Amino acid sequence: HPFAAPADQIARYDGRDIPMPAHKGGVDARFIPAPAATAIGEMDRYPAEVRRRLVLHYLASISLIDDNVGRLLAALEETGQFEDTLILFTADHGEFLGNHGLLRKPSLHYDETLRVPLLMRLPGGSAAGRRERGLVELTDVHPTLLGLLDIPVNDGVQGCDWSAALRAGQPVGRDDIYSDMFDLASLRFGQPTGPYMAVQTLRTEQWKLNVYPTAARPYGQLFDLHNDPEEARNRYADADCREIREDLLWRLNSRVFRNTDPLPFYLTQY
Repeated sequence: HPFAAPADQIARYDGRDIPMPAHKGGVDARFIPAPAATAIGEMDRYPAEVRRRLVLHYLASISLIDDNVGRLLAALEETGQFEDTLILFTADHGEFLGNHGLLRKPSLHYDETLRVPLLMRLPGGSAAGRRERGLVELTDVHPTLLGLLDIPVNDGVQGCDWSAALRAGQPVGRDDIYSDMFDLASLRFGQPTGPYMAVQTLRTEQWKLNVYPTAARPYGQLFDLHNDPEEARNRYADADCREIREDLLWRLNSRVFRNTDPLPFYLTQY
């Protein structure tokens, strides 16, 4: 198809000019419980050629998505539907691919796994050319799409509807965002494997707190994203960050409470 590279280019290319992901800061094993701790240094356990092959396969997957998004957009243009279509591109999570020496998507909530693309084009290109820097969640996508389509939001939806702000050119964003992963046990079939366990995250513009609710109290991560954007220094046990950690812990607890499924609604008090 028109987005495919010529066969001779594919044959010549071996990917050796592609830089490998940054190792970034160290992952402090003292504050990460098992089994999540088994992910530490996973990328470094492979020979250099295997690591490069992993990166190439990942980049090939991205190219596959890019090509097919292009095909979809081209089909919309060819059929005269492009200007009438609301387009949204996002993902459920990222991958480490060697950053921090990590691989896959274990229960270590660095921004490589939490930050995902969220691109939107409104019909007719209205409100185009904006880059929002506010914090939003994927839970906000559903009510925002309904708002943009002038469809009432259904009962039980907990996300924020940003449609009015988008249309008016006003700021978009939350004070903080929440993310979590659950323990895999117990499975109906088989046994859980891999560096996966329960982890809860609260992220503000400046701070990120990760805690492990099924592990012991000393385990956790706290990053000052303004002064340490690569999350290389864990401040969780720093005495001078105790008040910040306690405030974030309270906010996290409040958010978990508010995340409780609101359905079914109470009919009466009794």
